[in-house]
Amino acid sequence: MGLSGQNAGDAGVPPLRRPAFWRKAAAAFVRLWALWLVGFLVLTLPPLVEIARKKPTTDENEKPADTPPRAATRPDLRRLQEALQSGDDAAVLQFLRTRGLDDDERKQVQALVARLGADRFAVRIQASAELEALGPRTFPLLRPALSDADVELSSRARQLAERIAASGDVAVLARAIRRLVAAAPRGAVAVLLHYLPNAEADVLAEEIRAGLAELTPTGKAPDPAIVEALGDPAPERRAAAVVVLSRYPAGQHSAAVRPLLQDPDVEVRRRAGIALLGWREKAAVPFLIDLLPPLSPEPAWMVVDVLYQIAGSEAPATTPGGGPEERVRCRDAWQTWWKTHGEKVELDGRLSRALGETSGSVTLCVLQGFDSSSRVAEYVDRRFQKELYSAAWTTLVWAQPLADGGLLLTDYRRGQISEIGSTGDLGKQVDRRWAVFAEKLSDGHLFIVCRDALWELDRDGKTAATVTWPTRSIATARRLADGRFVVLTDEGVCLTLDRDGRELSRFTTGCSLVLAPGIDVTANGRVLVPDFGGNRVIEFSPAGVVLWQQQVEKPTGVQRLDTGNTLTASSATGQVIEFTRTGRRVWETKAAPTGLARPLVARRYVR
Repeated sequence: MGLSGQNAGDAGVPPLRRPAFWRKAAAAFVRLWALWLVGFLVLTLPPLVEIARKKPTTDENEKPADTPPRAATRPDLRRLQEALQSGDDAAVLQFLRTRGLDDDERKQVQALVARLGADRFAVRIQASAELEALGPRTFPLLRPALSDADVELSSRARQLAERIAASGDVAVLARAIRRLVAAAPRGAVAVLLHYLPNAEADVLAEEIRAGLAELTPTGKAPDPAIVEALGDPAPERRAAAVVVLSRYPAGQHSAAVRPLLQDPDVEVRRRAGIALLGWREKAAVPFLIDLLPPLSPEPAWMVVDVLYQIAGSEAPATTPGGGPEERVRCRDAWQTWWKTHGEKVELDGRLSRALGETSGSVTLCVLQGFDSSSRVAEYVDRRFQKELYSAAWTTLVWAQPLADGGLLLTDYRRGQISEIGSTGDLGKQVDRRWAVFAEKLSDGHLFIVCRDALWELDRDGKTAATVTWPTRSIATARRLADGRFVVLTDEGVCLTLDRDGRELSRFTTGCSLVLAPGIDVTANGRVLVPDFGGNRVIEFSPAGVVLWQQQVEKPTGVQRLDTGNTLTASSATGQVIEFTRTGRRVWETKAAPTGLARPLVARRYVR
């Protein structure tokens, strides 16, 4: 480094006594620290500037009340936006009542959609541009093209649908629907039913169906418009009416719904079969099995997910796949199961939440910060609500809501499992080194997973069961309802153990894991694993057969929801995404609402 400090007058003077030596040493030290400081600023300033420039919220629902909403692009939607801001519910009702395409516009849009698959590239580009200029109103006629056999047409239709769904126009319409549901003015149910077939995005149709259920509490008679919709010419309205009426007790509306098992529209037939299943009519089971071949992939998966819950551990390892031939094979496998086990099947209340989206759902996100802090954020009905917990110098890897409104927290850094009351007060605390998961069971026991052991403690904190591990290689584990344990190791091996730790079965997942991945194990033993290294989530049968997988960037948590959808989280990308079985994104949040924190796991519950 040239630190000798040799000058003419320094002859015979030891180097450490030469002033020039120390001057050069100090200069070298300053240069090294300056380089380190520059590198640190290069790495940290860009994300901090981005956070200061733009609050990391993800959609219109998550913006604070004092943030002005994005202006709509179309004049008619700007008028709707003004009505929403002024609270003019009559104007909102009138807008949705008249929303839709007239006959000339319908013909124009149909012609443009057909031209998306034209042979000439220039024609396809022009058709895409004109459809996008017409805005969200084109979506109802664009929807059938999404599953068209023409790959070019379906691909362009999908790109257009994604751009429409991401537009500010759709956000304005979603706020209009939510406004009517919250205010419940006279005629809101009829207007929402009228608007449903004209909804400009799938997310709007979902908002309408959820809103209709909220506007029709089961404690009183349904709005006459709901009952009348059972005979409506539009299949979307018939299907929505069935969903709303299926929430009522058995016998009240089953006679009106049962004839729709013969409806010309296959989706209406599916909804009717699901409703009868919820009313515990066993004849609905073989009906839904026979319905699998004509269904499209997504609703076919919904049926199979319900059948999985009915069949339990006897479910055949089959999936509806993506093509008609696969759904025929799937139907045949389920028909064989029904012939063998149908007489023993008992329908019970466990299916209630599997038969449709339930309002009041709460999603908890465990967030890890780059500042050595951890947080728990709450989303209610998919909208960011509040931050429930925050602590410095912690590494939370799991959070479970408790019946009293509190939280059960698993802190890996401190090796603690803590109960936090709804007011933030600290309750019971258990120390377990290397704890990666803890869950309060339905019988009041506490199940704890450590890197080198499994523990089950009774209500008094005494050990009810324990399994020790020879090495510190447990990634995570779950306890099944019958007392068995499902364990996933760092090497990607999935084992099932009995209460005494004896191995019952094992298979290799081939997945690359990170510490404390949020796996999920369904009631009938299917295991969902977030493959961090493989950029996917993957579902295995109890025997290790791959049933389903979905590409997800760097997943760290996965959950199979009662509706059949899949919730994933990634601490690498900061995303929480809800997928359908066919990969359609139902909901996502692209960044945590708390600065530099990123979600490790997300879990949805129903209050």
